[in-house]
Amino acid sequence: MSFDVKAQTGGATSPLVALAIIALFAVDYLAVRTATGHWQTNVLKLAVRDPSIIPIQITMAAGFVIALFAPRFAPALDLRGPTWISATIGMILVAVGIALRAWAILTLGASFSRAVRVEPDQVVVTNGPYRFGRHPSYTGLLLAFTGIGVIVWNGLSIAALALVPAIGLVIRILVEERALRSMLGSRYEDYSRGRPRLIPGIW
Repeated sequence: MSFDVKAQTGGATSPLVALAIIALFAVDYLAVRTATGHWQTNVLKLAVRDPSIIPIQITMAAGFVIALFAPRFAPALDLRGPTWISATIGMILVAVGIALRAWAILTLGASFSRAVRVEPDQVVVTNGPYRFGRHPSYTGLLLAFTGIGVIVWNGLSIAALALVPAIGLVIRILVEERALRSMLGSRYEDYSRGRPRLIPGIW
């Protein structure tokens, strides 16, 4: 028996959720391929090089599982109101998140890597979305995840996709910043001053 989000929420259809997920990962891989010339899809190989990928994968998977099954197991948290509104708001968040992540990846170009990699002569990128935040690609991911939770239109779904993957992203950011500070020193310190890591006004 297939799991139909519409049957659980009264309007947010599972095809729309599937479309958002497919769009997120398809654009992500295309942006990486365009920027670096490689797909970088071998998660196991990447995880061996950089274990900080593992918390991201685990928390992302956990967030999606909780979010997609929340309407079935926590129907009391289904949100009221026309589901076309939730679908519209959710898809806007997904689209903005996808665009922000792709913009960040393309701005880094060949320097982008799914595994943490810092070279001593690496240039600190300050243009594009990096003018406004230190890790805009992760901010984009979090926006897109939250948007998918909004499409499902359940309070637990939104919380699961806004908060659970954020745990993995925070761990990854701390690993990245330790490497950047160690290798780039004052150049990265000067850049990071006054710029949020993930969410403006919060962290």
